[in-house]
Amino acid sequence: MRAPDPAKGAEIFRLNCIACHQADGKGSKQVGTPDYTAADSPLKRPDAELIAVISNGKGETEGKMMPPFGNVLAPQAIHDVLAYLREAFLKPNAAPAPAAKKS
Repeated sequence: MRAPDPAKGAEIFRLNCIACHQADGKGSKQVGTPDYTAADSPLKRPDAELIAVISNGKGETEGKMMPPFGNVLAPQAIHDVLAYLREAFLKPNAAPAPAAKKS
C-alpha cells in the first residue's frame, strides 16, 4: 500500500462523507455526526480505531449510526480519507507539537 494521499482523500470525502459530516467538518447534530474541529475531536484517536469505524461502521448504541464503508471503499481509499480528515480538520486546531530535531 502506498502512503496515504490527503488530496485523494478529499475527493473521497466529497463523494461519500460530506452529506453527514459537512464540508466544514463540524458534523450535524440532527444526524449525530461528530465535530472534527472540536477540542475532543474523534480524529485524536489512533489510526487503527478510526479505520475500524470507517470500515465496519458504528452501531446505534448511542442513538447514532455510522454505516460501514469497508464494502464501498478500498483499504487505500480509507487511509486516504483519514489522512484528509486529519489534515483538513485536526491540524488547524489541535496539531501536536513537532518532535525536536536531533543534530
